[in-house]
Amino acid sequence: MNENEKKDSTTTKRRNKKIFIILSITLLVIITALIFYFFYKNNATSQIEDFKADVKNNRYENIANKLSNNSNHISKLEAKHFVEYIKRKDNYKRFIKEIDVIKSNIKSNKSNENELGEITDFNGKTIISVNKNGRAMLLINKISLEPHLYNVYVEEYDNRATYKYKLGKMHTAISEKNSKTKIGEFFVGNYGIKSKKTIEESLLNGSINGEIFIDTDNADKNKNVLAQDYFDQSSFKVEMKNSKLLDNKTLNINNHSIDYKKSKVYGKYPNESTLIVYGKGKIDGKEFKTGIKKVNNSYRDKYKNITLAFKENEIAAFQKENKKIKKKAETFISEYHKALNKAYKKADYKFVEKYIKEDTKLSKHTKHIITSKKKVKFSELEIKDVERNQNDLYITVNRKINKNQNEVTYILNYNSDSKDFKITDIRE
Repeated sequence: MNENEKKDSTTTKRRNKKIFIILSITLLVIITALIFYFFYKNNATSQIEDFKADVKNNRYENIANKLSNNSNHISKLEAKHFVEYIKRKDNYKRFIKEIDVIKSNIKSNKSNENELGEITDFNGKTIISVNKNGRAMLLINKISLEPHLYNVYVEEYDNRATYKYKLGKMHTAISEKNSKTKIGEFFVGNYGIKSKKTIEESLLNGSINGEIFIDTDNADKNKNVLAQDYFDQSSFKVEMKNSKLLDNKTLNINNHSIDYKKSKVYGKYPNESTLIVYGKGKIDGKEFKTGIKKVNNSYRDKYKNITLAFKENEIAAFQKENKKIKKKAETFISEYHKALNKAYKKADYKFVEKYIKEDTKLSKHTKHIITSKKKVKFSELEIKDVERNQNDLYITVNRKINKNQNEVTYILNYNSDSKDFKITDIRE
């Protein structure tokens, strides 16, 4: 190899060595930068900053992933409700302050304290706990974001209900009648969840679509929330006016009869059609009806208060006539006992024949006793009670037969056309 070739070889080696050094330094700088970026992105402070940015930029999927753990799964929809809740004016200010407190606690680096801070709701209840998660790698401090859920209840009245709704996955919940039943655990917010509700074990059953509306700001001290069930359904309380004298009161709802109770909430009933409601009641077997009310709740009604009124003039007219009939029945029984004494004295059934319904066991038995010439005398008649059930009257009397005291109830049939009575039976 000549001198020139030796010089070229030496120059090439020097150049390659220089390039190698430059490349090594460049690669080292890149690796150092990547390591620095990795540590920066994964330290506790930047994790909190990322979460803050996710909320600011509506990155629902990121938020759902960060809040989900082995115990609770937060869906993308729940993350959206969370962001909407946080971004209310006062809530967002509080959120920023609480993030700053958490960052300050991270920087103070109190290694013996696991809790770093919390995110709270409008009422100061914790909705997210921020903790060290105990899985530090090298110099990287990892944190965990633990969501706190609310127990959500719905209230049914005289019905049982099955709810089906989708929140990440399909859920089914059963709510029992006349109670508040827990239907699930939900994340913070003010929102409605589309649902299908099937009303069962009610006077009227059926399936309807609507939503379960949740407002976690209305939670009690134990983080229990009573949701509103906004469905095409009806429920109502009833006041019956002018009903004091009536008994056996019932409600008729779409041709279905049910006992009336003043304090009861009737429903919930699906609004497959407008509900036709009226009341019924009786005085001495005479039936009275109220006017008709049409009921069709709006989606957001809790329950309606409706008034059904009986006609006072009809009741008053019946009571006036009823009083006359009862008085007339008392007179009838008094006259019957006078005639009965005469019949026994003469041993002749004809004296009481007009008082007793013919061709009955009573008529045959009474005729047999009278004609047997048995010595019987009635005295000291006292009418104790008069009751009526439609055209049957029950008159309880205390009387003396010969020397013995005796109480019986006469059953009279009243003929409203001829305005007279006939005795149909006697109960000792």
